[in-house]
Amino acid sequence: MHSNDIIIEKFWLKHMPGAQSDGIAIFNARVGDFRVVGGKIRRMHADGDLYIAVPGRPVGVRGAISLPRESKTRRALEVAVFEKLKDAAYGAR
Repeated sequence: MHSNDIIIEKFWLKHMPGAQSDGIAIFNARVGDFRVVGGKIRRMHADGDLYIAVPGRPVGVRGAISLPRESKTRRALEVAVFEKLKDAAYGAR
């Protein structure tokens, strides 16, 4: 999957303090034939690195999926979401 195939449906900046990382944004995205709802961009306290956190598959919920950390789909989602963060922080050009 390519990041151009991902549609960021909603994106908003929001500060959410945490024990090991702080949330800085929330997003919903259409990824092929499924949606990610309530994904977050988080910044690690230790080194300042950014990463995305996506809701996992709840126990007992049929039809839900999870995205492995090393999958091409998750990497494409990261690229699309970080591009949206850049646009939100610096203005779309």
